[in-house]
Amino acid sequence: MVGPVGVELVLPTGFCELDPSRFSDAQLIAQYTPQLARGGNKILGISAAVVVGVDDDDPNGCYTAVLQKLRTQRGTEKLQLMIDTIVAIKGKILFSSLFIPYVDMEGVAKSLAENRGFVATWRAANGM
Repeated sequence: MVGPVGVELVLPTGFCELDPSRFSDAQLIAQYTPQLARGGNKILGISAAVVVGVDDDDPNGCYTAVLQKLRTQRGTEKLQLMIDTIVAIKGKILFSSLFIPYVDMEGVAKSLAENRGFVATWRAANGM
């Protein structure tokens, strides 16, 4: 419901809805709910795309990318890409989040490649 109006959300091809009963999905939903509420926004649904999703090509780190549409304080809509990086260094798990404006899938690929470079630099600096 958006106010008194019922809205049916249909996922685009290749997207799957996140499930609040799954621990990792619930954490993501819980992270964004208060952030969006501060700007007067509400999560109606949250999904992930197979073309963005999880990148499992790098044995040194785990990367996830989330594409989200946000409404600015001026009322315009913006697409934002969030790339989370998780890496183990010296027995510790490190998390890093990068927020960038979404332009196209080439930008996603470039940003993921840059994050792989960051991980390689972090590991090298720590003798790994």
